[in-house]
Amino acid sequence: MIVQEFSSYYFLIEQHEHARLSAAAAAHVNNPRWKEDNKWDSLLYAIRQHDNAWIPLDQIVSGPAGGQPYSFVDYPLEDKLEAYKKGIEAAGKEDLYSGTLLSMHYASFLKNDTSAAGVSFFEGEQKRQKDWKKRVTGANRLDHHLDILQFFDDVSLYACINKAGTPKSEEVSWFQNGFRHRFSFLGKKKVYPLWQDSSAVKMKPSPFSEAFDFTIQGWKLPKDVWQNEQKTIHTADLQTLTQEIRFV
Repeated sequence: MIVQEFSSYYFLIEQHEHARLSAAAAAHVNNPRWKEDNKWDSLLYAIRQHDNAWIPLDQIVSGPAGGQPYSFVDYPLEDKLEAYKKGIEAAGKEDLYSGTLLSMHYASFLKNDTSAAGVSFFEGEQKRQKDWKKRVTGANRLDHHLDILQFFDDVSLYACINKAGTPKSEEVSWFQNGFRHRFSFLGKKKVYPLWQDSSAVKMKPSPFSEAFDFTIQGWKLPKDVWQNEQKTIHTADLQTLTQEIRFV
């Protein structure tokens, strides 16, 4: 779950919804060579499914006593890792190349983790990748495609983590200095995102072929409801809330 905090409520965005925005952004990329790659459909599927592990977790809002709802950052690790495994396996059944990308993506989070659960997960995914890479064609492109997946993950996270219209100085620190990945079709330049106003996100240089609109669908959780409940709430019981974003 992505959690935006407002004065009287939380705006909750499910991880799978954020992945939907990642895929929409990827579909508008201004790079025909990527789209002509015979692995493009598998890559796009991986981008769309890269947070499928969160689907069951995000159906219930939970959190520590006296605190705000868990986000994907502070969600209990062992529960999160078990979900990651199931998400990887589900994607792999549909498309082994996509599943391999998801394994690489999730494992990258735990590369330097020293907890027993983190080390076990990382080592298990390394073994899975070794096996799956033998069974897919085009395995030499996986690292490049992982960079693309993670770039569009970051594009979507930027728009979902920061409140609409957030000044650059107040943004989540992750993206204040631009995105981490650079690509040849953008002259190897770092891409800098900026909330141009309360509804438009501008990328410089822009990776997109054209401006496009997207509606983020989330949930409104009043703080008084959260404080009065037993810290477990079903999202299906909450009021829906949407946010319109234009990428320019």
